[in-house]
Amino acid sequence: MPDKKITIRDVARMCDVSTATVSRVVNNPEKVSPELRKRVQRAIEDSGFIPNQIAKQLSSKTSSSIAIFVYDITNPFFTRLIEELNRLAFDLGYSLLICDTENNKERELRYVEYVQSIQVAGLILTEGSFEGAITEVSDHVPIVAVDRARRPNDSYPLITSDNMDGAHKMVEYLINLNHRKIGFVGGPADMKTAADRKRGYLHAMKKHDLEVPDGYLFLGDFRSDSGVKAIEHYLSLEDPPTAIFCANDLMAQGVLARALSLGLAIPDDLSVAGFDGVLDTVFYRRLTTVRQSIEGLAKTTMEQMLNLIEKRPYKEESVIGVDLIPGETCKKWWGE
Repeated sequence: MPDKKITIRDVARMCDVSTATVSRVVNNPEKVSPELRKRVQRAIEDSGFIPNQIAKQLSSKTSSSIAIFVYDITNPFFTRLIEELNRLAFDLGYSLLICDTENNKERELRYVEYVQSIQVAGLILTEGSFEGAITEVSDHVPIVAVDRARRPNDSYPLITSDNMDGAHKMVEYLINLNHRKIGFVGGPADMKTAADRKRGYLHAMKKHDLEVPDGYLFLGDFRSDSGVKAIEHYLSLEDPPTAIFCANDLMAQGVLARALSLGLAIPDDLSVAGFDGVLDTVFYRRLTTVRQSIEGLAKTTMEQMLNLIEKRPYKEESVIGVDLIPGETCKKWWGE
């Protein structure tokens, strides 16, 4: 009986590394540490694997699937984005493979291994994706990023909403409603959307010579629970804000839920605003928010992905405009 043919995955398992790392040792050894390079080269020699098999294995026909990495599939923004991307992908003859990383590095790296093993046609990285994901697949898989920070040497298309402009618009809207004490509930500090929305808030406050007192910036996590914690924090201040602007709709939902449970009248006692435009109503109220164009994000993402797959020129960065949507959770402030 003939010996089992050694594959690139066999070598990767022997070294406890990814197939991309094995390929990098053979094709781009300068990108790998000397210690790791020696370990992989020893495994190649011991196994009898022929290095030029790598090119054949990695260049074989790719699947018709496009993978997307999301850090929280329960977030309604990602739910709607996935729905739109899936519709567009299907129309183009592709299927969408959804990988919920739960913002866990080990889980994401396991997905990296998987999408390489099935040779996906492309990969969409959203915010919350770790740098390791790009490092492992960028040599072999077309990548498009959505709302994600990009390093100077990264060479994949970036699609993003105009988050800073949207936040700036919302603060100006609240100022026009006579609010001067405006709190901001931000998202995780290492996420591009959170950082851009915070910058928009601070820029608008500075433009109008409005102070941002200690305690008015609250660090949330884009989940509803952090909105609950935020309103409890603000109400503990000696001089609480009259309006709270949350960096996404879920946190605004949490603020509203806790405020109403405490007997506050919305918007008479407190104005609340969000960002994303993915919740039609919150507790029977239309939420004042900044609406992202999910259709625009999805359409541009798929256009750039097709450009990469078909080896056509692509646009490095696309910024999609946003709209301010007045609702029933903000009103003019008549107090001091």
